[in-house]
Amino acid sequence: MGIKQKKLKDMKAICGKCKARVNVNTENIKTDVIRFKCPVCSTTNKLNIKKTTNKNMPDNEKTIVNTQNNLANAMGWLVVHDENTKPQTYTLKAGKSIVGRKSSKSCDVPVETDDSYFSRNHFAIEISHGTKGLDYLVYDVSSTNGTYINANADKKLNQMDKVLLQDGDTIQAGRTKMVLRTKKMAGTARNATNTVINTQHLKTIIA
Repeated sequence: MGIKQKKLKDMKAICGKCKARVNVNTENIKTDVIRFKCPVCSTTNKLNIKKTTNKNMPDNEKTIVNTQNNLANAMGWLVVHDENTKPQTYTLKAGKSIVGRKSSKSCDVPVETDDSYFSRNHFAIEISHGTKGLDYLVYDVSSTNGTYINANADKKLNQMDKVLLQDGDTIQAGRTKMVLRTKKMAGTARNATNTVINTQHLKTIIA
């Protein structure tokens, strides 16, 4: 049984545009879906309270969550958040992980998608311990159609461009978008998934 709405007062939400964390007051709200305005960039966001607070919602109801999710080894999660690809959540571990389109020769993180622009070995995420905690680096691994961060069409990554990611950053591989959630900020795969699927999609770069 999910948390009753009458017990909710303030919830944490993330703006779909600027990724700012916003306190959303849900007291006296009578609907499952509410809208809130980001105080930083003024973007109007939509939040589904029922999906966010129902802790017993099956993983496969709204998303596919990696069944090999070992919280002790998890360093973060990659949540597929795209208009044309079904939601999926994959656990990231320490070290280097190659992310790509699922095929018979699967990479470390094989994403299920029909996106032909998404290479079988597209980009890498390297997770290591830095001076202020975990560092999340991303770079392209000679993909055909490129890798972009946060819908920045002016910056197409290559193997020489190692970019330090932040929690909530969006990676576009081919035409498929994924959001990084860190262990420190999300805590669990379920929290990572629920937060992402209740945010707006970033625009898709068409190269």
